[in-house]
Amino acid sequence: MASLIFLAGYTGSGKTTILKQYTDQALCIKGDSLQADAARRAFPFIRKPYLYSWRSWPKDPATMHLELLMFTSLNSICPNVREHHGHILAEGAVFANDWFREALTTALAANGKSFKETDIHLLYLQPSHDVVFANIKKRLLSTSGRENERQKIKTIEDVEAGQYSYEKAITGTKWKRYASSDAVHTEIATIFNCSVTRS
Repeated sequence: MASLIFLAGYTGSGKTTILKQYTDQALCIKGDSLQADAARRAFPFIRKPYLYSWRSWPKDPATMHLELLMFTSLNSICPNVREHHGHILAEGAVFANDWFREALTTALAANGKSFKETDIHLLYLQPSHDVVFANIKKRLLSTSGRENERQKIKTIEDVEAGQYSYEKAITGTKWKRYASSDAVHTEIATIFNCSVTRS
């Protein structure tokens, strides 16, 4: 039985690094790419700095036919989704939002990928502020095109404030929290092995 894993966490927590290690074992969906594609379709004149902003979306995304929008964007960034058989790993901070995560689940079902509730796993990577800040500084030094992040996060206090704000978005959902990437790897391996055992 295949599993659908959502991996969320604040920027710099290490989500993308984890995702890259499972590209041979699962269909990997990058939340940033999905969100940006959907935003371009929903708001044709949106400026680049706002492509990844949750505030770009209305308070009630149902007014935008989000499921249809997500279906189109999913098939654009993952053209082989219909042919894929097996696990799916979706990574991105945006999946903390129920409305975005549920829209993707609906889009996957429309592509023939339906999952029982017991086969959907919500993993939240929550390392220390020091680790996140170090990751962000390293990324800003080695990657261009992150001016928005460079302006927003200059001190560890900025990380603490950002994480606090972000964590409010996931309150009330069934996320399992992990303090390290190693713990997340162990959980993903367990999920994959359990799935193999059950099939």
